[in-house]
Amino acid sequence: MRRTFQFSRFRWLAAAGLWSALLLSSPNTGNAEPSETLISGGTGSGLEIIRLLAEAYSQQVPSEKIKVVPSLGSGGGIKAVLKGKLSFSVSARALKDKEIAAGAISYEIAKTPMVFLTHAENPVDAINLELLTKVYSGQSATWPDGMPVRVVMRPLKESDTKFLRGLSAEIDQGIVDMVSQDKAFVATNDQQNAEALENVSGSLGFASYGQVLSEKRNLKHLTFQGRNDVLADLKAGDYPYVKTLRLVLMGQADPAVTAFCDFVRSAKGAEVLEKNGFLAVLSEANQ
Repeated sequence: MRRTFQFSRFRWLAAAGLWSALLLSSPNTGNAEPSETLISGGTGSGLEIIRLLAEAYSQQVPSEKIKVVPSLGSGGGIKAVLKGKLSFSVSARALKDKEIAAGAISYEIAKTPMVFLTHAENPVDAINLELLTKVYSGQSATWPDGMPVRVVMRPLKESDTKFLRGLSAEIDQGIVDMVSQDKAFVATNDQQNAEALENVSGSLGFASYGQVLSEKRNLKHLTFQGRNDVLADLKAGDYPYVKTLRLVLMGQADPAVTAFCDFVRSAKGAEVLEKNGFLAVLSEANQ
């Protein structure tokens, strides 16, 4: 498994490097005159929902087209906005002080539950803290029916993995050990994470509910600690594992960018978001 991962990671990095070169040589879009095409990118977990929002927006404003580029990560997307290479980005983290000082602003657009996932054919429907502790600490390497557990995760410093590490000190140390001993498939980005969970029998991983629904992933959502209707729990303010998406743009952005942001934070945008596993954050004017 490790050899396959290294090869796929190399291919992804090569593609990412090529795309970065193309992106950095593209015309400046951040301070350009309004055009028919806006360019967006950023965190992988938010790319498909931006595409879906863009499709809905183009039905309302046919002259505006939005192109979404492959995953750059939250930080990479913000950096591209600051350099004027993206019209706006989607981020899973808040802006840093230095990014704000450089002229970036952000708007929260949605929240989505983080959920445990497994291969679609896994007969297991639920998981609890006891089983997670056994798996991540190395005490158990099988599901209750005896099938091997194949752990899939993001890198240690990624926010998704930090959620897992925060469950308990034992799980935290277990995850660190699994990564150092090459006992887990460590996915480079959110799409690779989802693909591995789909393709590896007995897989176990963690991702955002909104990504799974918007990308129509063939994955089984595992009930955790008895929580099944995670979106309803989130709406009720009773779900602890949440990812927040933000749109990042320059303070002096193209009016076409701010118009799209207004659409995303409107009732129409909320319909698209909530259909795809996100709880919309409306603008004050639409609340």
